[in-house]
Amino acid sequence: PYEIELIDVDKAQHRTPEFKAMNPLGKVPVVLDGQIPVSELGAIGIYLSDKYPQAGLAPPIDAQTRADYLRWCFFASGIVEPALAQKFLGFEISRTQAAWGSYDLMISMAEQGTSKEEWLAGSSFSTADLLVASILRFGIMFAAITSPKLKDFVRKASDRPAFERASAKEAELLKELTGEAK
Repeated sequence: PYEIELIDVDKAQHRTPEFKAMNPLGKVPVVLDGQIPVSELGAIGIYLSDKYPQAGLAPPIDAQTRADYLRWCFFASGIVEPALAQKFLGFEISRTQAAWGSYDLMISMAEQGTSKEEWLAGSSFSTADLLVASILRFGIMFAAITSPKLKDFVRKASDRPAFERASAKEAELLKELTGEAK
């Protein structure tokens, strides 16, 4: 069970001392697990997956697939996000000067990883799939990613009941926040 609390960045709720105590950068999302704040998407995903192993979203620490799992978890924020920023902002940089390589290299690597019949880190859906699909979905929504292979992967990850439940919960909360739910 979980609750979603929307943070209104237009009202600078992410800049309050209370929020900055959870994430000094004032970035969202932040997960509060009891009294423990966890920020940064990859850290949130890995933390929750390891804390709640019964969900089956992470391979055990000694599993052969653990290295791939971790690589893909970090690929989402460390490679896809800056490559999308490169695309959105239209700047060119030598792939040897950028930690993420380049936008085109990111697309190529993501297509290779997501074109398997299985998931990124083995035969079952994991947090790595959730993180990568989420950031790819963002790129698709803003037309920065047009690859049919990557669209297929995002569709596959989104066709899960858990995604549908989370999306419905978020949509209901947005309706309440905007006053549309009466």
